[in-house]
Amino acid sequence: MRRHFSASLVLALVAAVAAGSVSTALAQATARPAERGQQAVREGRLDEAIKCFQEALKADPRNAGLHAWLGSTYLQQGAVSEAEKALKEALALDPKLAAAHNNLGNVYFGRGQLELAEKSYLQATKLDPKSFDAHYNLANLYQRMGKHEPSWVYYTRALLINPNDVEAHIAFGRALQQIGEVQKAIREYELARRLQPGNVQLLNTLGLLYTKIGRYQDAYDRSTEALKYEPNSVEGHIGAGVALYHLGKLDEAASHFQEAQKLDPANAAARDNMGLVLAAKGDLQGAEDIYRKALAERPEDPVALHNLASVCLKAGRTDEAVELLRKAVAADPKLAEAQVNLAVALEQQGQADAALAQWEEAVRRCPRCAEAQAGLGKALYERKDYGAALTAYLRSLELKEENPLAHNGAGLIYLARDNLVSAGTHFRAAVRQDPGFAEAMNNLGVVLEREGKRSEALQHYQRALEIDPECQPARENLQRLQAPTAPPADRSGTG
Repeated sequence: MRRHFSASLVLALVAAVAAGSVSTALAQATARPAERGQQAVREGRLDEAIKCFQEALKADPRNAGLHAWLGSTYLQQGAVSEAEKALKEALALDPKLAAAHNNLGNVYFGRGQLELAEKSYLQATKLDPKSFDAHYNLANLYQRMGKHEPSWVYYTRALLINPNDVEAHIAFGRALQQIGEVQKAIREYELARRLQPGNVQLLNTLGLLYTKIGRYQDAYDRSTEALKYEPNSVEGHIGAGVALYHLGKLDEAASHFQEAQKLDPANAAARDNMGLVLAAKGDLQGAEDIYRKALAERPEDPVALHNLASVCLKAGRTDEAVELLRKAVAADPKLAEAQVNLAVALEQQGQADAALAQWEEAVRRCPRCAEAQAGLGKALYERKDYGAALTAYLRSLELKEENPLAHNGAGLIYLARDNLVSAGTHFRAAVRQDPGFAEAMNNLGVVLEREGKRSEALQHYQRALEIDPECQPARENLQRLQAPTAPPADRSGTG
């Protein structure tokens, strides 16, 4: 029997049909009722199947395979006590029936007897190392028990046995996502997507995860793919809008948020995200009106508090922003954006010590937030604690490779250490990911100059000034290098 699969990504347990010694029964007088029972199971006529197996067992009561079939059928029917009795009878007659051990594990799992379920599943995998169902069920069990590493081992083994099982890829992806392994989760979800292209919930989930790691074009592609299959998907429109917002396509983003609001006028995410678009377009009052309306309805909503605080920051009302952000993190300490922006606001107030403490709090509360790690790196760098700063920057890059600020920060530290190769690698990554990053462009020029590549250095200083005519370090470097007798490049770059 195959598992039920729901597009909502909720997974059911396997109740594998035991083969065992049924073939022996089929060679005897019990063959006809046993065959009818198996056919009835395949067609979903479970009451009839049970009667057939009971009839067959009257003629051959010590046939372990028939008991296993009966137990499996009871389990499918939801008659758990009867299933347990039949499966135990099967195993008493033949302890090597792997499928019966697997299904007995399902009985225990369903009752919450997790240690007994583990014992049964392990025995099933030992007896049948190629049993996909037993490995998959054991992975789900370990996930339920919070034992993540063995869970991943058995998901991997199950997928080695059957790499085309959509449900297993999704389950593995969910397990990885729950503990913050976003890129690994994406890998599993993408494999599932290739096997089942029209899964709208899966596509929307991928869109959200790509947004989380800063891959906004991929996020947009997955969200619009979801809309191709389900044009009225509110989640799809919101996902596409968020991706477009980050890509700087504000009018297109607004159209998706407006469509989401038409489909679901009560959807808070669609309304709140429209506020982000208005703020980005300079309509701070319009954005503020949206968030104050949201807070009138939901006074303790941490997202609305954070969004209103962001508007206040843009409007230069830093004290008000800090107050709102403190309320937001009190309401939801794990809201990473609020933790990060509170640190930023404190920096703007000139409270360096309080800001550093808040960056540390942000990392403690949200250890997998790349922006928090990068912010901590910058705060430590400014205090000349370069070793700790580099650790934070590199951790940020582990979490989010598309991360030009962290690349620039790491490059500055390597530059200070005279490690030109590593510095150049990070500065190049920064300008590749953000071609408009004038400081990183200037810093790459410093590396090139110190490597003796004068003409290339000049080009990078000039390009930095084209991007930002106010980039003073680039202007000074360019003037110095163009002087008749140019002194050597400064050992430091710009943050």
